This record gives sequence, structure tokens and C-alpha cells, in this order.
Amino acid sequence: MFPHPSPVKRFVISFGLTLLLQVAFLFASMILSGVFNSEIASLPVLYLYLPTILLVEEGGNFVGCSNFIWPLFLGVPLGIATYSFIASMVICQIRRRKTA
Repeated sequence: MFPHPSPVKRFVISFGLTLLLQVAFLFASMILSGVFNSEIASLPVLYLYLPTILLVEEGGNFVGCSNFIWPLFLGVPLGIATYSFIASMVICQIRRRKTA
């Protein structure tokens, strides 16, 4: 009925969807932490993206107060992009094996 999308198009679609899902999760945790006046809702975000935050902190050579702020602001988007890439690769591999 419909032509099958190319692997690149499938990868781009799955990358975009996983990226939007993670951004929605991030905003939902920010809203929940504001509604409940607590930081507990933002802890899963911190632990989920902790590897990329620590990677940015180690490689960034930040000094002083910027060592607290910049790794978080740079590590979370890097983590979102990295996890979206990995999830898209896994989705494409599963779809390739399913259709083969």
C-alpha cells in the first residue's frame, strides 16, 4: 500500500520522536518540581543524564561557580542527543531484523 521509508528516513523520524519524548519528560519534571515545590521530581533527570554531565565537567576545565552551572546546561542537551541517537540506532536495528 505505502512504500517503505528508507533506513535514513526511518532513523531521522525515530531520532526526532525520541528527542521530543525526552524533552517532554524534561519539561514534565520541571513542571512537577514547581507544582509540588520540591526538587524530588527533577532528580530522575539528574541521574538519567549524569554520565554526560560528568563527561562535560571533566572535559570542560570549568573554574569556580561555572563548574556548577555549565556542566548541567551543556551535559543535559548532550545527553538528550546521545540517548536519542542510541535509541534510534536500536529502533532501526530492530526494524531491520523484523523486516528481513
